[in-house]
Amino acid sequence: QSGRRKAVLVEVGSGSDAYDILQIWYQNSMEKTYDLKELGAHKAIYSSGSWGSTMVWNPEEKKILYLAEKKSANLIHFLRRTHEEN
Repeated sequence: QSGRRKAVLVEVGSGSDAYDILQIWYQNSMEKTYDLKELGAHKAIYSSGSWGSTMVWNPEEKKILYLAEKKSANLIHFLRRTHEEN
């Protein structure tokens, strides 16, 4: 790895409205920005120090692997489902 490319996670907003933007930089220029809320593939990326390094590049620095919260399915409350079935 050259170390010339880096990924920067930027938190936008606050509280329950907060979401992440992933910026991809090459040397000193921003190449691309991904609005992770807009993509909707998952919830927040884990960036806490307790998880260690949660983002890594592949050797060619063309793909990035990161750890994120799973997007939860739309759940129906148990009591509501039971009531609707009867």
